[in-house]
Amino acid sequence: MQINNNYSNTNFTALKIRPSARTALENTSKEFVNMLNRVGEELKDTKYYTMEIDNKLCPHVYADFGEKYRSPFRIADPRNNAGGKFVQIEGIWDGATEPYRSENRYSRLVNGSRHFHTIEMDNSDAARAVYTKFNSLSSDYDKAAYVTKLLDDEQKNNKKFVKNIVEQDDLKKGVNTLLKKFGFGPIKI
Repeated sequence: MQINNNYSNTNFTALKIRPSARTALENTSKEFVNMLNRVGEELKDTKYYTMEIDNKLCPHVYADFGEKYRSPFRIADPRNNAGGKFVQIEGIWDGATEPYRSENRYSRLVNGSRHFHTIEMDNSDAARAVYTKFNSLSSDYDKAAYVTKLLDDEQKNNKKFVKNIVEQDDLKKGVNTLLKKFGFGPIKI
């Protein structure tokens, strides 16, 4: 029995190609295989998200903690959202069907339905740059790789925030930040 564990594998790669894709890959071109190799190299620094190619050569993006999407991917124009500094990624939900809370009601994530993931950028220029870069990419594979990197960077930044909140010089500010993020009920700040 073989057990694969990405956390202990020193050769972890963020591009995974299912063995069942071999036949489909052999029926493509050298250019296609080289493009997937390039995409794999571009993803080598990702840590939390993986891009997977299935037996139909469809790109999927997933995280070990449950999020899973498949192409086609789109990014909405950030000028159409509040403040213009949010990047809204649209993909097809490819994970398990499960309930989630949305707008004070329960909904269900259904496999095959459209799903949106929103990332807050530092400013509207950064959001616009992400939108422009995404729309300059021509293949679904490059777009899926870019989405993989965006989601991975967001997760890395969240991890840094969690680490840095306790290292702040001003303990009171750190406590206020903690309560704003995780507190409930009436909070005096």
